[in-house]
Amino acid sequence: MNMENTLKVANVFFESQHHNFSIFEFFSNIEVCDGISFFYIYFDRKGYFPEKNYVQHDKSMYFSANSEFLPWLNNSHVQFDVIIFHGMFNSTVWSFFSEHVDICKKSIWTVFGGELYEGLENIKPEKLLMLKNVVNNFKLVLTFTLDEQLILQSKLEYGGDVKRYVYIQDWDMPNAEPIGDFLGQQFNFGCDEKVVIVGNSGTPANLHIQVLERLYAQNFSGKILIPLAYGGDPDYLASIKSYLANWFEPNHYFILDGTIPNKLYRQLLSRIDCYILPHVRQQAGQHWMSAFASGKAVYGNPEGANYKKFETLGFNVGNIFEASFKDIDDDKLLFNCQLYRKIFSFESAKSIWVDAIRHTS
Repeated sequence: MNMENTLKVANVFFESQHHNFSIFEFFSNIEVCDGISFFYIYFDRKGYFPEKNYVQHDKSMYFSANSEFLPWLNNSHVQFDVIIFHGMFNSTVWSFFSEHVDICKKSIWTVFGGELYEGLENIKPEKLLMLKNVVNNFKLVLTFTLDEQLILQSKLEYGGDVKRYVYIQDWDMPNAEPIGDFLGQQFNFGCDEKVVIVGNSGTPANLHIQVLERLYAQNFSGKILIPLAYGGDPDYLASIKSYLANWFEPNHYFILDGTIPNKLYRQLLSRIDCYILPHVRQQAGQHWMSAFASGKAVYGNPEGANYKKFETLGFNVGNIFEASFKDIDDDKLLFNCQLYRKIFSFESAKSIWVDAIRHTS
């Protein structure tokens, strides 16, 4: 590879459960064949990156405070042709961009969703004005669904280019070790037990109580997995746990309230038979991908961003307000699996990112 013609790209990851070793693996595979060299910057105050030791140290840096990260970015951005900000949850960085337009103009903002949904709630007028000015300096913005694009254009008055993005990873988990060896024996599901997952986090957008009420009313007798590792205030999380304790037998539900490595979480998802993802806002995108890739049933909210996105693409998606969570059409699940592998192949995902990177170079 001719290093003089190689594009140097910095990936900036802020504190979020979404960033993991699989993203690094994905970009490493792009790097091998497309004349792109990636560097990885992790901003981590809360220990959300358990895989960081696997990333080559000569290709990564770790920061735990804005006082360390921003001076480095100001001095080092000239080393890179493109900078990709995976999510923009750091309000101090937005202020930094308002004073460093040159860095913003060479950057891609990959919108995760929370920056727009929660980030624009009850926002002060002066901050909203600052965001409007900054966002229009980005060379390119990537969104997962049309909903985020419409919010960008209506609430932030963004007039620049918008493209879609996708992260893909290997959802096939052959020869998986017993999950209970890592998470405790209560996570060892029997082969004949149906397992459903409710939501992806502790945020109220998961409509936990409403879903649990439906499962109880239908006399659901399988196992229920509820991830609560992040999001949600203590009172809301307590209400979920209280409902479970009052209406379900202790051996029928499992609460995942701690962070675990990506590989272990994928192993856990490999045991799921049914995904219940009731969000209206764009959320839990990788859970939808996992369901389709593994040929499992997924039920969503017809008003939801992901529901509309995947239904438009041709996937069979169940309606959480109509489903029994029991009847699964195997032919439709097989169709979903085949369609996923056609639309979200490595080559198609690689093309999306390479086009985005070259768009800004």
